[in-house]
Amino acid sequence: MAPKDLLLIEGHPEQLVLRSLDFTFLEKVAEQLSKIDLQKKYFKTVNFTKEVTEGKKPEITISLASAQVEIFNFYKDADNKYIIDFWIDEGTPSKVEVPVLSNSGSDRTEKVVRPVKIAAKTNPEPARTPSPVAVQPEAALQSSKAEEKPYRDFRYGAAFFWDYSALAPKFDSGINLDRKGPEHFFPIKDRLFEKDEKEAHMQLTINLFRKNKYGLMFKSITLYEQKYGEDSNLLMNEYLKANAIIKEGIRKGDLGPVRMALQTLDALSERTKDYNMARGILKYQLAYHIEKKDYVQALNKAKRLYVKSKENFDYEESSSAGEGILHCLAQLGQIDQLEDFLGEKTVEKLLPGQIRLAYLIFTELKLGHTENVVRAFEKQKASLVKPIHPTILLNVAESYFRRAQYEEAIPLYDVFISDYSQYTEAARARVRLGLVYEITDREPTLTLALYKNAIDRSQDAMVRYEAQIRYAALRNLRKIKIAPSDKEARVFLESPVSSDALIDFNTKKLLWLVRLRSLIVDHEFKKALSYLAAIPLAGMGARDAKVFEEDGAEIIVGMLFEAYKNADYPMVIKTWELYKDKYIRKVAFDPETNFLAAQSYLMMGLTEGTQAIYDDLAKLKEAPEKSYPYWVERSSVKTVNEYLLELKISMLLKNKDWKQLAEEIEKLAQASGQNNKKVLMYRGLESYARKDYSAAIKWLERFFLEKNPSDIRGVTEAADLMKIYTDSIYESGDLTKFRSVAKALLNDTKMFGTSDFYVESVKQRIHYLLIESIASQRNSDNSGEVDKQIMAEIGQFQESFKKSSYKGRLDYLMALSLLGGNRVDEGRAILNGLLQDESVSEYIKEMARSELSLLKIKEKTI
Repeated sequence: MAPKDLLLIEGHPEQLVLRSLDFTFLEKVAEQLSKIDLQKKYFKTVNFTKEVTEGKKPEITISLASAQVEIFNFYKDADNKYIIDFWIDEGTPSKVEVPVLSNSGSDRTEKVVRPVKIAAKTNPEPARTPSPVAVQPEAALQSSKAEEKPYRDFRYGAAFFWDYSALAPKFDSGINLDRKGPEHFFPIKDRLFEKDEKEAHMQLTINLFRKNKYGLMFKSITLYEQKYGEDSNLLMNEYLKANAIIKEGIRKGDLGPVRMALQTLDALSERTKDYNMARGILKYQLAYHIEKKDYVQALNKAKRLYVKSKENFDYEESSSAGEGILHCLAQLGQIDQLEDFLGEKTVEKLLPGQIRLAYLIFTELKLGHTENVVRAFEKQKASLVKPIHPTILLNVAESYFRRAQYEEAIPLYDVFISDYSQYTEAARARVRLGLVYEITDREPTLTLALYKNAIDRSQDAMVRYEAQIRYAALRNLRKIKIAPSDKEARVFLESPVSSDALIDFNTKKLLWLVRLRSLIVDHEFKKALSYLAAIPLAGMGARDAKVFEEDGAEIIVGMLFEAYKNADYPMVIKTWELYKDKYIRKVAFDPETNFLAAQSYLMMGLTEGTQAIYDDLAKLKEAPEKSYPYWVERSSVKTVNEYLLELKISMLLKNKDWKQLAEEIEKLAQASGQNNKKVLMYRGLESYARKDYSAAIKWLERFFLEKNPSDIRGVTEAADLMKIYTDSIYESGDLTKFRSVAKALLNDTKMFGTSDFYVESVKQRIHYLLIESIASQRNSDNSGEVDKQIMAEIGQFQESFKKSSYKGRLDYLMALSLLGGNRVDEGRAILNGLLQDESVSEYIKEMARSELSLLKIKEKTI
């Protein structure tokens, strides 16, 4: 059945648009719709646009009666029907039949109409209005992410493509050389053996030839020559010898004697006065040399045959010989001689116009003259009668493709596939059509359907393999959110042949690129680097090698970013120093990578390294920046000047130079406008340094809401921000908000799911402050409930952090909670333990003594 993706339905205000890959199919749908009496309450007009122009393609436009007409569509697999519902708030149902065409049993040839019901629907369920959502305090921790496109552009997929060879017009030699000899064209006839002894002897020789008794045949010819000398049968005897040698050579697969026989035939064709014999020999020689791709010899035989046939007024043979001349000239690329030959009036009379145009177009494309191909086609396009010659269709489509005139190529590929699906080259057309759809960024589901069609119907293993690679790339490289089913498509990357040596270099290169990029999208950067090292870039052209080097630079960027994210700054520096010259600096300037390397030097206290990169960035201020590829997501920062200002801000933060810090932040704000969201972060940090906690909260919350996911690269940076943010809330006195934020952060395994020492220390601090804030709520009315919360939180803290500088204070709070819950013995034991613990500060010990003294006083009073 025809795939449901064959029909693309687009709903617009007051309009429904139907499109299809198969223009013939679309025309049939339009014809069916034109027969339907549409209800004016729902529909105005149905228009079918056939023209294919730049930016336009055939489509059916159904104009709706008003904007109140709603549309909903779906596909019923069981019935092979599209259901399209039209409705308004009030009204009667309306039904419209639309055909779906089946391609059962052939490739777009036998088409069966199946109706699809389109029903208007009244009184639909009212649309639900979404409820307003209140922003909770912890929402400040979430990042607002711009809506992503579901697919990357074509450059990120199977981006290599190459010129397909031109399709030569098929020259019908009229013989199967694996089974037949020259006698196929000039049969050996029986002789009048009763006439005399000569004829009887000749008939004997012929009978021996027919019985394949070639040894006896040669003896018979020798006896004849001894008896009668070189008479009128000499040429026939030589012809018999040549045929016998050729047939025996075919049987044994020995071409050496065949070449000798061809020389004999060549001499016979020159000496004989029998036109039929000369014609038969020349036709055989022409077929033989074309089969062996010896077009120089073939051209010579075709010319001789053409001249002899004209002399004997055999115009049918002249037509065949003329086409043979065109075929040889085209294969030899002799465009001037071909044009001269086509200019002869006799040739114009002998050969059909499409044959002449087919050879001209083939030759021009073979020479790479795509402009001449297009010019010749455009000049004669209006006069071409269908069906158009397959060579014209495919070669002109290829020329349009090479010239990036994709809209012009599409209908030609489509017609070729429809009319000449039996050709093995139809597989190439299917792949090209899918590639055109991918390059022009058409609906990916349609592109995938075209590639799948090419995979399912291709007879050429290499063309099918190319379609498989492109199919897998579209689903795994260009698609941003990869599902498990997409990864299953990678099985198509497995080689269809036993040895890689059987795969052509262009396909190998495409395969290497897709496999490399599959590792990159999986973030397997180390494996990707090893795979890249095994690819023979030296054997490629500079432009192709550049693509791999650019991906290599992104692999290094991925390794740098991963190490930076995990606060492994030594690894960042090591990776930078090892690969910056081999990959990073071979491609366009990438300021963010330089920035992260400089930040890593700064984090390690190696200010000289930071300054060196800062100086390099300043020198490259005017250099063109990298714009492709970006496999690893970058931050919102765009210009080199912004990175320089950020580095300066980082150094000022490190040196705690708060006065100059404010000035540099303002410079960054002016340089970037609203684009660089990190300005908000820096303003928050500066406000915190000035102890303006309200301002710090405001700026940081705006940053958390507006930032890009890549604006915070490392866990250390994230932890630092969370520490400053929570400290600001705590110091501002808004403990209710603090508790809400702290609990959200402590439960955020994505942010704190790491064993980094600094991150752990920040997490401890936030948890400790949370416990302190809970303890601050205790009063005579709620002491019991608060004490339970404190004990629960301290229990979680002790389970998470076996060693902590907050242990003494938390033990003290635990003791107070136990005492408040009348668990006096347990509380006293903890207080006494604090007095014995040398690691506990004197301040906490003093408070413990006070509590123990108070406890004794209470006991005496009782």
